[in-house]
Amino acid sequence: MVVPLAARWAAAACGIVLILTGWQSVIGTLIVPRPVASWLTRSVDRLVLAVYRTVTRPVTDYVRRDRILATQAAATLVTQLGVWLGIFLAGFTLALWPSPGRNLTTSLADAGSSLFTLGFAEPPGTTPAVIVFIAAATGMTVIALQIGYLPTLAPPTRSPPRSTRFPRCGQGRAGTARSRSRPGGRPRAASAHGDFGYMICH
Repeated sequence: MVVPLAARWAAAACGIVLILTGWQSVIGTLIVPRPVASWLTRSVDRLVLAVYRTVTRPVTDYVRRDRILATQAAATLVTQLGVWLGIFLAGFTLALWPSPGRNLTTSLADAGSSLFTLGFAEPPGTTPAVIVFIAAATGMTVIALQIGYLPTLAPPTRSPPRSTRFPRCGQGRAGTARSRSRPGGRPRAASAHGDFGYMICH
């Protein structure tokens, strides 16, 4: 079946919209340090949440339920990565479709070869070459950003608290109110923390 050229160009326009939508979701999720509205990201979150609610609903044991829910964040990221790569693959496939001598199958092979940096297919022509270069850069950038985002899932490490409280007024290092002085009435240098607290209080 031969698809008219106008229909292929319309499909290419839809592919560009898919690519821009994917990039909006990637930038809003992995780069911008505040929530950015994206229907794609919200859809993935709701899908994973619905699956985990269905799985954990019959689980009554708290420990087992907690173990299952502990994987929800990682599952969301993996699912989101798969959706991003899938939407980019569909977008670049449609964008390559109007090229001369290309059909949907060869366009899919060219887009997949570039997006996943496999390099087994190279379409002829300047415009298809530019598209596959952008697809290759997209694939590497999305995966690199996702890897860089993974450390945010780790819980923060807490260092043991260090005491910085000074003694109460009137107490020296040994807990007395006696003033430490050098011979001749000149106070000697303060030592941590007692004498320093004594000098602050006086």
